Amino acid sequence: MTYDNLCPGNLNNQGGTEHVGELVPWGELNDEDGSTLDNAIIECISSDCDGDGRPDRFQIARYPSLDLNNDGILDQCQ
Repeated sequence: MTYDNLCPGNLNNQGGTEHVGELVPWGELNDEDGSTLDNAIIECISSDCDGDGRPDRFQIARYPSLDLNNDGILDQCQ
């Protein structure tokens, strides 16, 4: 998939690693980390150790308590 209407300066990972594309109201694409968005275009490059269909990286970004030791792996998968 391609998209050529990027917000100025994007895709820039301004807030750290950002793998979610947010379509802003005026139709441009901005990159986000996914922690505050309900609907997004996601580039899935993370493992899914619990097999629930949601990449672990995004579950942890939204719910940090799932990775209390901050190793990037869901605690339930250790």
